[in-house]
Amino acid sequence: MRYFQIFVACALIVCLIMNAVLFSKLNTIENQLNNSSSYQHQILNSVNGQTSNIQSVMEDIHREQSWISYVRMDVETVEGEEGRGNAIFEWQIKELPTNADVVFNYSLGESETYSSVSAEELQNGLFRVTVPFEMVIEPNWEVYVYSREGMDGHQTAVEEVKEEQYRQTELKYYVSMSTEGMVKSGIEEITNLGYFGSRFYGGIMIDISGHDDRYFISVNSDNFDSANYPEEVYVLSYKDGVLSEERQLNTATYDDDGNSEHHYHFHLENPLEKDSFTELTLKVVYSNGEVFEKDIW
Repeated sequence: MRYFQIFVACALIVCLIMNAVLFSKLNTIENQLNNSSSYQHQILNSVNGQTSNIQSVMEDIHREQSWISYVRMDVETVEGEEGRGNAIFEWQIKELPTNADVVFNYSLGESETYSSVSAEELQNGLFRVTVPFEMVIEPNWEVYVYSREGMDGHQTAVEEVKEEQYRQTELKYYVSMSTEGMVKSGIEEITNLGYFGSRFYGGIMIDISGHDDRYFISVNSDNFDSANYPEEVYVLSYKDGVLSEERQLNTATYDDDGNSEHHYHFHLENPLEKDSFTELTLKVVYSNGEVFEKDIW
């Protein structure tokens, strides 16, 4: 009995020591959490302070630019001249100084040189400039290539071509005003004129999906801004530069809820074997008889 009492007493002492150690660790953890919370508050205060500084700088920039309104842009096609268009820019200058010279500066494509055009004042500081440009009248092509392992290596080349085409039709512009030896310049803005040529035929989205050395092709098209729509779609397979096969894509069917009069879907019923082609071209026949082709591989 005596030994049992001694054992119980020792166990109670050990429990008390363990509880004391755990309590001490809990206090340490609590202090660490408090310090972490305090540090987070400091970070949030620092971020809020930096945000306020950025907002202040942006407000200063806005005040500096307040002498000019937002530059509005519209595009019109030139009747009787296919592929020609005019980009029309209008803006308002507040408190226009006497004898001020207002100039529209722009750069098209990858050129680093800006062309300058004297703006025409319509009335009370309202200015306009017309910039002619050439449009490529065709659908807006988007090609996406996938494989079972992820993005196919061919996708890189497709994206590089797309980026190059995008840069060629990029328009950078800003307005400047000079008076009494002083020059003010507005913020440079960027737009892309390539999409305006595609509004006659909408967009064509091509998905090429690879699986076990077989490639499935589907095509989606929208023509929200155009009366022309795709009626037939073909894929042309080339082997070392020689046409080996031409296959028509099937038109997908929708139920009543999924069908849209502005959206068209086509798919290749049987996949292409990887070894059967080295190049692929997509051919789209539109309702007005126009035919467009695009190299997609």
